Amino acid sequence: MLMLPELIVVAAAFAVLMTDLFVGERRRVVLAPMALAGLGAALVAAFALMPRTGDMMGGRFAVDPVAWWFKVAFLVAALATVAISLDAFDRRATVKDDGMGARGEYY
Repeated sequence: MLMLPELIVVAAAFAVLMTDLFVGERRRVVLAPMALAGLGAALVAAFALMPRTGDMMGGRFAVDPVAWWFKVAFLVAALATVAISLDAFDRRATVKDDGMGARGEYY
């Protein structure tokens, strides 16, 4: 399925937002691992399950090798961003800005 990585990312984002909505502040530390797991699953799907070329919806959604590599590059960048930002919300980083917002909105 060509859109599987995108569907996994959307489902993971929805799960992170719903978890942020219904859990208390102390239990929100699970949001970053949830985001990492969703992005990792999308990356695995891009490598293992997705064909390198194809189109669907009458050619409106097409994948070629260049698009596939960009998809992988953006997933890796998102994984790196979430992994680097783990310390910022746990007050272990040297960031002095308190205006970062809520965890769920960030992840």
